[in-house]
Formats: sequence, structure tokens, C-alpha cells
Amino acid sequence: MKHLLALFLHKPAMAWLWTIFITVICNWPAQNIPQSSFPGTDKIIHIGFFLIWTILWLIARGIPAKHIIWIGTLFGLAIEITQWILPFNRSFDWLDLLADSTGIILGILIYRKIMYHYLQRLY
Repeated sequence: MKHLLALFLHKPAMAWLWTIFITVICNWPAQNIPQSSFPGTDKIIHIGFFLIWTILWLIARGIPAKHIIWIGTLFGLAIEITQWILPFNRSFDWLDLLADSTGIILGILIYRKIMYHYLQRLY
């Protein structure tokens, strides 16, 4: 576990790859995305994407949580703006941005909980 953590601390490749993945998937043409019969699936996906994004960046760089909140929210806003601008039958959705922010907050809480327990084992 210690070696895995050290890899992420010095090489933020996974965080960058996940950032690129989110950017591509969230700007994918709407007609090529399968529809779900479960209501709210899109919001759950946004929460999950940004939860993972947050944890990866916290591990990779140790960026303070308040900066992650701002950076992540601006990233989510940028995605919504590009969806609105690009001609891929996508639209700006405030609820998607709210879901992104929820994922960021949950990511911080989970990261802190995991790190607290991990540090308790070390000391």
C-alpha cells in the first residue's frame, strides 16, 4: 500500500488520465450515449466521476481541499459550458454542476476518512 501511495504522490498520471476521460465522456455526442430507464443515472455518474477525480488529485498532489473544491467546480462548469457550445446535442445543466460539486465534497470526505484510518495504522 505504501508503494502504491508513493507512486500517486509523485506521478499524477492517473489524475490527469481521469481528467481527460471525464472531459471526453462528458462531451461525447448525446446520440451515442445509451439511455437508462433509471431516473437520475446521469447525476449519479457525475457524482461518481468527480468523486474519483477528487480522490485521485488529493492523492497525487496533496492539494488543499478548499482548492480542490474550487478547481473541481470550475472544471465541472467548463464541461457544462463546452456541452452548451459544442454541436453535439448536449446542453448546459445546473443539476450536473451540482452533482459534480456533490462528488467533490464526497470525495474529500471519503479521502479524509481513508487517510485518517491509514495514518492511524502507521502511528
